[in-house]
Amino acid sequence: PEYPDRWDVFDPAVEYERIGLIGDGNPNWQLYRQEFSDEVPVADCLAPTYPSAWVVPASLDDDQIRSAAKYRSKQRMPAACWMHPDTGAVMTRSSQPMAGVAAKSNAE
Repeated sequence: PEYPDRWDVFDPAVEYERIGLIGDGNPNWQLYRQEFSDEVPVADCLAPTYPSAWVVPASLDDDQIRSAAKYRSKQRMPAACWMHPDTGAVMTRSSQPMAGVAAKSNAE
């Protein structure tokens, strides 16, 4: 049997808005999207191990996000994943910075 394409079931923007991370009620965060397609192979995406969309500070522009990703293992930059509904405290996750023995760092 043929199975329908059900990638439309989950919409990251709807879910992040539902928990209050993005939308009119919270101007501090924005949804960052990367496109997976035949024209843009997964390996060429900003963070190949991340989903198609995640939440980053609204104060960052695309160049700053890309620059920050270069200094993280597998380009896993900090991304918001949950917000406490009462206090507004945000939980983020990321990989370790790639400082290492070469003392690599990001001036920004």
